[in-house]
Amino acid sequence: MELETPSSFLFADLKRSFGISNRDTARMVLADRPILSGVSPRDRAEERTFLSREIVHAEPGYLPESFFRPFDQAAQDITARCLARLKDADARTALQQHIAQDVAPAFCDALRAHGANAALYANALARIAVMDLANDQSRCVVYMLLYVASACLGDVSRAIEITEDFATKHLMGGFSTKAAELGDENATAPEGDDMHLGLVRVIDGKLKIDVHPLSCEEGGTVVGTFATGPCAIVDVEPDVSRSHLRIWRDADGHWLCCGMDSTYGTTVISGEDGSAHVVEMPRAERADDEAPQPYEIFPGDVLCLGATTRFMVLEITE
Repeated sequence: MELETPSSFLFADLKRSFGISNRDTARMVLADRPILSGVSPRDRAEERTFLSREIVHAEPGYLPESFFRPFDQAAQDITARCLARLKDADARTALQQHIAQDVAPAFCDALRAHGANAALYANALARIAVMDLANDQSRCVVYMLLYVASACLGDVSRAIEITEDFATKHLMGGFSTKAAELGDENATAPEGDDMHLGLVRVIDGKLKIDVHPLSCEEGGTVVGTFATGPCAIVDVEPDVSRSHLRIWRDADGHWLCCGMDSTYGTTVISGEDGSAHVVEMPRAERADDEAPQPYEIFPGDVLCLGATTRFMVLEITE
């Protein structure tokens, strides 16, 4: 079965979830100025074959940015259509949840399958959730802008630039950090002690909106069922130990985690290459004299505590 491209995922999602036809979506995202032999992409998309092959199923990078309307305008139009379809009083909340949680894991799979930076997209979603915006309508538009630009361009870094530029200029918001600091798989972590991290729960493949800041104090943050201390995180499943994992920032600004004699152990999945590193084996599988060793973590990594608790690491503002 042919994998969906990010573009075809967007078109299919808008059609399935909000009743917006492929042609109507194309009208909202494509430029109306002449480009192709004096014909605009929007007019050319009236041809069914061209719409399907060249627009809906376009591979990332196949269509230049000039092929599209300004994405902020497209996002506002699509947001209005989606909210009109939802109608009820909680429409804005439902639309935010749809983009940030319901379809995000599958869309990230489509991005990843076509060589785009899915970890960066997931971190950007988490940042939008805590962005200082005036109202839910604005947050809906920012979520939609990131979604649409990422799908049409297949370039998440560029989509984040577009999204942040719009939020900063028109909504008095912003990510507060450069796009490359949001968990970019090709980026270099900031040096020194100026990087702050947080954790976001991943449940059934979906990111929760709540961000748990990690303490920069000497003792760090403890994650566990009955964890205590600064910024203790107890948003875990029952198989996580009372005090399961400690996370702290050392004197050189590196973020480290270490097991705390947990029952079911901890594994870190790299946001860079998907490799898994066992931080602490389950108690039944480790030697009695096996001392836990600290392991460095980075934005984009996923922390797996026990069998079911997952957190994504992201960079946050202080």
